[in-house]
Amino acid sequence: MVTLKNKLAALATFDSQQAVSLVVGWRTSSGRYNIRRLRLSQEVANDLRELTSDAAAQIIDREPESWAPDADLVRETVLGMPLTDIDPTPDLTAEHNGRTFFEELRGGADVPKLEADKIPAATLSFYSIAVGDTVGNRTVFLRRSNPQRSLKGGRRLTVYREQLVRVEEPLFGFDSIVDLVIHDDHMWVLSQTAFANLFREDKALTGQVPIWVGDVSASVPMTAGGAARLQAKALRDSRASRRLEAIARRGHLTSVTSQQLRDAMIEHDLDPDTLLDANGDLILDEADIPTILQFLNEDLFVGTLSSTAFRADKKHSI
Repeated sequence: MVTLKNKLAALATFDSQQAVSLVVGWRTSSGRYNIRRLRLSQEVANDLRELTSDAAAQIIDREPESWAPDADLVRETVLGMPLTDIDPTPDLTAEHNGRTFFEELRGGADVPKLEADKIPAATLSFYSIAVGDTVGNRTVFLRRSNPQRSLKGGRRLTVYREQLVRVEEPLFGFDSIVDLVIHDDHMWVLSQTAFANLFREDKALTGQVPIWVGDVSASVPMTAGGAARLQAKALRDSRASRRLEAIARRGHLTSVTSQQLRDAMIEHDLDPDTLLDANGDLILDEADIPTILQFLNEDLFVGTLSSTAFRADKKHSI
């Protein structure tokens, strides 16, 4: 059986000396993304190779955990998930001829070039470095940051040769931080914020929330009205959607019986006669949804020494 640790260890096969390319992406007024490739000098290409090599070495030393929106991501861990679990991905503009977001990130010379005089007025959303000789299966290091250094606001940038000379050309800068890595069939998340901003936008949630509600209700039945209220709440409240997704992804409710549900509610001072209807289905009144999500996600607990009730907002497996 291939474990998450095995998948992360496979990143050690990454060869930073293979073909390298750099793309930038920005969101258009239509909500779709444009992705464009920047031409690289050999010197800059070597700098980017060094950046990716250092990033890969650091990630391999981390402890892999399954991605979850409420996971406690610390410096010693990295969150992994199959690419097939990331759906839908951001839509691209028509210029990409039907190619997908990941295909363009892992592409090569077929990715449209960005000419220096065609840099968009819109703020660049991210940049990513792809390394590998096999187009379509390249390793990608993505940074959700604008690499273009702004000359706005009356600023003047200069370079010192024999004298200070004003920089008139587009100026780009890159740091050593990596937010997301794609290798083989997995994504490694080093920034949950970067992941959410790209893959949990409004359109993505509109498609995923009904699925998550259906997955949870398959294990813990809900009234039709309760399911509708939960779905509406998750679509407008990011905290609710994160907990709902965490519950659906963990799948820990599949073997929970109705009696176990009632007993657990009583243990946490929740009234099952108020929260469940005569058939044992969750009613999910608007005011009860936050507490029920915390309860179903096992975020409520009692201190073993003080008997004080607490709520956890992050999880770290042990």
